[in-house]
Amino acid sequence: MVAVNNLSYFIAGQCGVPALCYGMPGVAKTAVMASLSKKQGRALYTLIGSIREPGDIGGYPSLDEEDGETFMCIVPPKYLIDARKQDTNLFIDEIMACSPGTQSALLRLANEREVGDCRLPDPTHIYAACNPPSITPNGFPFEAPTANRWYHHSWMFPREDWLNGMAAGGNFPVPDIPVLPDDWEDNMMEMGSLVSQFHRRTGRFLMPEENEEGEPVLAASERQKAWPSPRSWHNATKCLAAAMSVNADMGINKELVEGNVGTGASEAFFAFWEALDIPDSEEVLEKVVDARADKRESIDDLIPELETDQLIVFLGALNGNVGRDNSLKRWSAAQDIFEVASERSAESALSQCAPLYKEPLFPEGARVSRGMADAVKRVMGRALDEIGYGDDGGDDESQ
Repeated sequence: MVAVNNLSYFIAGQCGVPALCYGMPGVAKTAVMASLSKKQGRALYTLIGSIREPGDIGGYPSLDEEDGETFMCIVPPKYLIDARKQDTNLFIDEIMACSPGTQSALLRLANEREVGDCRLPDPTHIYAACNPPSITPNGFPFEAPTANRWYHHSWMFPREDWLNGMAAGGNFPVPDIPVLPDDWEDNMMEMGSLVSQFHRRTGRFLMPEENEEGEPVLAASERQKAWPSPRSWHNATKCLAAAMSVNADMGINKELVEGNVGTGASEAFFAFWEALDIPDSEEVLEKVVDARADKRESIDDLIPELETDQLIVFLGALNGNVGRDNSLKRWSAAQDIFEVASERSAESALSQCAPLYKEPLFPEGARVSRGMADAVKRVMGRALDEIGYGDDGGDDESQ
């Protein structure tokens, strides 16, 4: 398991979720960011929010001419020009000390990645930092819509690294922060199935209640930090997929979810997750691959008996495993697993099988099995019967 101070903050930033940390002055936020950038081979560009104007963020207007026509354009700021030349970590410091106008410009930058008439390159990672609002003079805490767009993290001072660096005469060690592998998004199917099934079962934590004006009903502390919405749950899912790719422990997972959707929603989600006890889908897949190679007639005993919630999440993880290596033998073994699952719970299996039959999972030479085709017919037949479209076509009134 990976154990690094503030790992969740750096995971969020690397997977494309704007990451904001809160910490006292002088606790190595900027120094650690510089070390991480050096290790990644990325440029570091720091924007000090308290001394910036909106135009410094989004660019300033200028007149240009083309084919005899004069028009206004936005001159892009230097950090955008630099980010086009080299992969960059953009670090926004003192973000709570920005004026509301500058915060708005930063919000568009961080969440829409738009800078004037241009777009921030996708490889750019966005981080921000601030002191706790209580010690930020003339500060401007986030409003609820702004807060919902960020991952919120309480910075932990890397005390041991600092002590070792001081003992070495100020030569501070580079934090061992893992860099996300290129295939981290392969875990999105597994984590997405888990998050989706949680919301299907609970129905309470996807978003807060609304008042008569359509505004979210939130406590004062929630309005300025993490709270649940479809957007923040999507961000949480991305963070979980990224954390899985570096073998982060459950404590990091909890930080990532809480920092996106808030404490109450996070606690309910992990209670659901920990109660599931999902088997390792990759291990099961490999057993079925071996069984097919040995021309074993039945694989039923290799497929664990699972409750509905467990089965749906297990099959979502199975799709993710095929996404990492969709060789024909692995794909065919996965289809066999889906076929057994469809015999036990057809609706649950079919609700998860669509990715298996689409690109990029569907390999050349693959064929839909008779068992899966029959499962679709069984489920569709029952569904059509229920709404009056049986084999006899139903009567005119039902149609």
